[in-house]
Amino acid sequence: MHEMSLACELSDLIENTARQHNAKQVTEFTLEIGQLSGVETESLLFCLESALSGGIAARAAVKIIEKTGRGTCVQCHHRLNLQDYYTICPKCGHYEIQITSGREFKLQSVELI
Repeated sequence: MHEMSLACELSDLIENTARQHNAKQVTEFTLEIGQLSGVETESLLFCLESALSGGIAARAAVKIIEKTGRGTCVQCHHRLNLQDYYTICPKCGHYEIQITSGREFKLQSVELI
């Protein structure tokens, strides 16, 4: 389960950010997760509970912004939403789709007090 290693990395990043700003507590943080990132959101949230416990962000609210998978057909330039990497263009049937969004995984913001 790679979500645990992601949760540990996020915990370290959040804790370091809080320390750099002499914060007493992390109240909230926002994650941007793309549908094509390979991250299982529910598993990540479960792992974050463990990774953050006992730290300055233990009681922080977690906001998730889901980014839709999107792409453009290389053949006909049709833009489409993607549920996975292996999608055929519904307009021309071509198989090569250039992914334009949905692979994101980033810590977007951290609220401190």
